[in-house]
Amino acid sequence: MPQQEQANLNRLQRLQEQIKNNSESIARLQDRKVFMESQISSIDRNIQAVENLNPFDSAGSSNQASPGKLLAELAMRRKKLEELSEKYTPLYPAVVQAR
Repeated sequence: MPQQEQANLNRLQRLQEQIKNNSESIARLQDRKVFMESQISSIDRNIQAVENLNPFDSAGSSNQASPGKLLAELAMRRKKLEELSEKYTPLYPAVVQAR
């Protein structure tokens, strides 16, 4: 079966290339997962900080937003960052700006 030897070697080479490509994809996705987890952690800390604000600390200051408005804006920005991060790399300008 020497005539099949070359076909088998070609197939083996293609499969090894697929393994290499899949391994690289897994590494990129793991990096992205770590990045996204750190972003979520940062956002969670920001939410906790906003929730812990005392609304009476800014009594008489009418130009500051209420904690409810701040939480709503934070949630909106978090959602936008998540959507952008799904489409673009972490270094894409819109993603960097959203952070």
